[in-house]
Amino acid sequence: MEFRTNPFSTCNWQAGTIEYIFDTGVDIKKIYEKLLKSGGIGQIIGQHGTGKSALLESLKNFLIKNGLNVNKNVLNSSQKKLSHDFVLSLRKRDTNTFYILDGYEQLTLLSKLKLRFVRYKNTAGFIFTSHRPAPFIPVIYRTIAKPEVFQNLVRNMIKNTNFYITDKKINQIFQETEGNFRNGFFKLYDLFEESEN
Repeated sequence: MEFRTNPFSTCNWQAGTIEYIFDTGVDIKKIYEKLLKSGGIGQIIGQHGTGKSALLESLKNFLIKNGLNVNKNVLNSSQKKLSHDFVLSLRKRDTNTFYILDGYEQLTLLSKLKLRFVRYKNTAGFIFTSHRPAPFIPVIYRTIAKPEVFQNLVRNMIKNTNFYITDKKINQIFQETEGNFRNGFFKLYDLFEESEN
């Protein structure tokens, strides 16, 4: 059946809609085991558009399937403060709740310092994403943009369409966007729209 909307629309690749593609020999269970070895505390590091949010969503689903509650807070350029509910929940320190923060780098220095004093040992765990490693927190995984992964994602996204694009063009877009998958999808969105007109 022909795809009736643009396959590169945000709704088709936002976190939770595409499975994170791991390096060979790594999967979500191994990420979780590494997290447990670090006492349930860790960070996922990577540049813009390399899949941090997608990986975090996969981890969230894994935790829920394994009987844990998950409290997730997403930060971005327009939302730089922790939600009131998230902060209250952290203070209660529920031993069956795993706390997830997507966008640690958006926090103010004061907010980052406050988080350091939270006693995570009385929670199921705490993990966040960041562009750069935060001191004294174990790095659980580093997301790295690879052209072959981008190509694989694009091919999967257009398989139910009549849209044609060469591997060379896909790689060119990957280079132009400096490995930022998100920006690459934006470019491909425009190309798809042009092909439909």
